Amino acid sequence: MKKRKRPFQAERTSFPSGRALACLAVWWVSSGPGPWPGSRMALELAWRKGPMSLRVYNTLTQTKEDFEPVNPPQVGIYLCGPTVYKPSHIGHAVGPIIFDAIKRYLTYRGYEVTWVVNITDVEDKIIVEAAEQGCTAFELAERISREYLDAMARLSITGIDQMPKASEHIGDIIRFVERLIEGGSA
Repeated sequence: MKKRKRPFQAERTSFPSGRALACLAVWWVSSGPGPWPGSRMALELAWRKGPMSLRVYNTLTQTKEDFEPVNPPQVGIYLCGPTVYKPSHIGHAVGPIIFDAIKRYLTYRGYEVTWVVNITDVEDKIIVEAAEQGCTAFELAERISREYLDAMARLSITGIDQMPKASEHIGDIIRFVERLIEGGSA
């Protein structure tokens, strides 16, 4: 049996505008009878099955499980944020883009989502970079934090609810580490 080429593997690899990309996406979703995700057959099968449940990968059990909040309808999301000593790059945006979409979806499904992204503003790299730039570590961290938030806003990442700074929670961090040591976990 001849293997059929997926329609998503188009010859054109660069798109001059979002419109071209949107047109390709519409064409891909509405194309062919194949069983691949996005095909008419897959969409019709999904429609017949009704609303899909959200499945997540549990790193503790190393299995996919149905998503069930600990305290429904509340959901908490924590994402480790940047260490603010150099300007933001595309890698800093990957997590926020993914989790902004997840938060929007969960909110759409009726959950009350609180999303926390920390800012690491106390670190040796910050001290070294600040000395090289001739400013204080605090000034550098504040400037890079503002630039990071501006970059997230330009990407339309609007769902972050809290952004605690490590420098504002040093006492909490010390107490937490002490408890880990006392419990034999560290």
